[in-house]
Amino acid sequence: MVKIFTATAHDIPEQNRGEVALNQHRVRCALGKEGVIAANDKREGDLRSPLGVWPIRFVYYRPDRIDAPKTVLPLLALTPDDGWCDDAADAAYNQPVKLPYKGRTESLWREDHVYDVIIVLGYNDDPVVAGHGSAIFAHVAREGYVGTEGCVAMKIEDVLMLLELAEPDSAIEIKSA
Repeated sequence: MVKIFTATAHDIPEQNRGEVALNQHRVRCALGKEGVIAANDKREGDLRSPLGVWPIRFVYYRPDRIDAPKTVLPLLALTPDDGWCDDAADAAYNQPVKLPYKGRTESLWREDHVYDVIIVLGYNDDPVVAGHGSAIFAHVAREGYVGTEGCVAMKIEDVLMLLELAEPDSAIEIKSA
């Protein structure tokens, strides 16, 4: 049986905020700065989180900042040359890459703590459709739960709790209230 953690977007005026159900606990989260959108309408750079159920593919963590999270999910230690391709014209679009890389990318090794733990979601990856959005993750929230580029963001303690509760076929659902 698949275990699904649900991130529910609040209605306006705080459409970039919501909550995630972690078993009986509900924890605060941030979603896309421009709210949520039907997955078929999602576009690169639209600042919206895609509605739907997205399987958890694997987890990255910063070994210089935290111990390996307790989880049954596939776990990878980040290195300074880890990146993610968000260049819709590149063959590696919406895939991890090693930096430096020829196409437009995002570094996963960040100075802030947002990517100290990254839960990679299976959005637009089977198959990848160029321009339909990349790097949809669950990760650590910024101070004040500032809206994301399209991800789900929580306190680090809540991200770690989700990982501990996760099962091999777990997924994160993004839905409207």
